[in-house]
Amino acid sequence: MIKLFTLNKYIQYTKISIVSIVFLFFNLTAFSEGTKQLMPNSNDDAYLTFYPKYNDFGQYDASESERLHIKICNVGEVIYYGMQSLNGETRDWQLRDPNGNIVVTETVTPNASGDLGYINTYNEAVAGPAQIVGGTGYNAISHTSLMVGDYYLEFKTTNNDRYSLLYFDATVANAPNGNAIDGRVWSKAWCMSTDSFNNSFDGTLYMYSDDMIVTALNFNGIRPYVYVITANATGVASTGNFSEDRKSVLGYQYYTQYKIFLNNPDESCYPTGEFGQLTMPSTVTGCTDDKCINIFSDKAGSILVLLDFNGIPGYQANTEDIQLAQDAVVGKNCVAWNSYDGLGNFVSNGTAFDLQVDYLNGITHLPMTDVEAHDNGYSVTLVRPVGADPKIFWDDTNIWNSSDLTGCTSPCHTWGWDEGNLNTINTWWYANIEQENISVVNINLAVDANTNIPGTSNDTTICKNTGGFTLFGEVLGATGGQWTTSGDGTFSSSGTNPMGTYTPSVSDLANGVRLTLTSTGNPSSCPAESDYMDVIFTDAPTMSIGLPQTVCENDLAVNLVATSTNSSTMEWIGGTGIFVPSRF
Repeated sequence: MIKLFTLNKYIQYTKISIVSIVFLFFNLTAFSEGTKQLMPNSNDDAYLTFYPKYNDFGQYDASESERLHIKICNVGEVIYYGMQSLNGETRDWQLRDPNGNIVVTETVTPNASGDLGYINTYNEAVAGPAQIVGGTGYNAISHTSLMVGDYYLEFKTTNNDRYSLLYFDATVANAPNGNAIDGRVWSKAWCMSTDSFNNSFDGTLYMYSDDMIVTALNFNGIRPYVYVITANATGVASTGNFSEDRKSVLGYQYYTQYKIFLNNPDESCYPTGEFGQLTMPSTVTGCTDDKCINIFSDKAGSILVLLDFNGIPGYQANTEDIQLAQDAVVGKNCVAWNSYDGLGNFVSNGTAFDLQVDYLNGITHLPMTDVEAHDNGYSVTLVRPVGADPKIFWDDTNIWNSSDLTGCTSPCHTWGWDEGNLNTINTWWYANIEQENISVVNINLAVDANTNIPGTSNDTTICKNTGGFTLFGEVLGATGGQWTTSGDGTFSSSGTNPMGTYTPSVSDLANGVRLTLTSTGNPSSCPAESDYMDVIFTDAPTMSIGLPQTVCENDLAVNLVATSTNSSTMEWIGGTGIFVPSRF
């Protein structure tokens, strides 16, 4: 689903002051999923927000991608949850099972100390349910699961009002009062708020790509207000034009694809993928305009191919360079190239250039909507499988002159209010890159049987009394050509001269003939190319202009009569008078 918005901001309320009591002895083994991850410090500002003007996250009747999911992997696991509303506001909420059945009926959010499920302080939210951690936690609402799958909490919104939770927790345990299990809470389209243009978000979220790669994104002091977090494989859109899809854009635009977790996804439910490999050297095949860059992989993933025509390492947009992209499948992948460079120039035969293949796993794009500023830049780490931390890429040239298409080391990608406000800033990274570099000499093998009138049909009509006629063939990308005939006429130079002559036989004159030009001396990797033309022979034209005429000296005009066969036009010439018309 793609969301497109343009909207103004409304400051509807100001944040009340929260004074947190600091534990002298903090429980380092606390388990909880919610505020603990979103607000690593008690003075942070990161609140789950339900706001129809932005999206349907966590709201009644939200689509699967915008629900607030709680994963159950084994029947009998228990969901513990609690909350406190920001500014004391309350809303109705309910819990549904994976089939959409309401299993905790609609009730109002707890709003006072002592209410079941009420999280009184930041420290209680971080500690987790008292049923698990004891007296340091909050007294949680609980539900024992009867099926596996994704349960989901939903909150009622009214009149497009924004509703936020100051504290939130949803913890799954393996049994009543049992052990907590992290990595079970996720959504594909989180909506959050810092409640002020000046507050920052320092939490870390975990992206689970479709090829089961987990990367952790630390937001590192980003300064949004109300914002939506999604992750996918291409950027702000998925049109197939990868270089445009990945660019940041004016306004709001995103689509949902990957699951985003508050913790490293529980590996028993969300297994770890493996990085693929290139299984043999890449090749370029095709001897005409349309070519295949052949890439061989043992796992699905993504492919980027750089055709470096300007001689500067790396891809430079708006230059001769070409960058091609597509999904990779197991086995052979053909990345099509039409033999043109990035400026639309045909790459001539024999041109040498460098080609770089990047085979990618765990590609993750983060189109962030309405993020006013980022002073510090993101930090991305690879969680699983084991490998090096990814580099970060971006292309903000639709908004301002900033891009990094070669990758930077965390933390990086910063912007200010003028760039982020009311826009979508996209950032991406690859969990693993396997790179191959090869040198290529371009081959463009082409044959044209009749270049006499460019852009027209090869076929031609010739008078029978012409005799031998000139050929206008052309061979490119090979050392020579060979003419052959469907008839029994004769070629000059034994037919090896593309611009030689052909003398038709009597049979050719009666029936017409097909002449075919085939390339010879082709590059070793190229089969021969052929082109043909059909020649039709017509009888020579005949003409009659009637009998001689005698006219008076003072006659102003003379009627002339002429007839012809096998001719489409005739033209009068001679004398010093005027023919009207001269051609007919």
